[in-house]
Amino acid sequence: MKPETSQAETPLSYSKQGDKSGVWRVIMQVILLGLTPLALLAVIGVVVLALVVVIRSLVVPTSFIVEQLIFAIVMIAGLVIAALAFILTIKRALGQIETWRQNGHATRATAGLVALTIVAIIIALPEVIVLFFH
Repeated sequence: MKPETSQAETPLSYSKQGDKSGVWRVIMQVILLGLTPLALLAVIGVVVLALVVVIRSLVVPTSFIVEQLIFAIVMIAGLVIAALAFILTIKRALGQIETWRQNGHATRATAGLVALTIVAIIIALPEVIVLFFH
């Protein structure tokens, strides 16, 4: 019996010096995959803050308790939605990275993991700063 060999990824080659669109397409694909969770968190945060501003303008200022209750509901719902969206996008990104790794695209898989590491550092940075400067 012959041992099976796996098909490794062939390097991206281009015939002309100026034809680098394939390389840039791969780079942008990896960057978008890695930064999607961070962008999604930013969009959800902006929507929640906009909703809080709209609620503040619609609720009568004399009913402080009702206003605070609505704010708490909106903020908790936004936090839950943000956490679920973050978990799902990270799961999807890790699945895509695993697919790249299994198909022999080691460079793409490594770049995707580096992008997710950068996202993790960006998210954890405020907490680390507070711990050191509190």
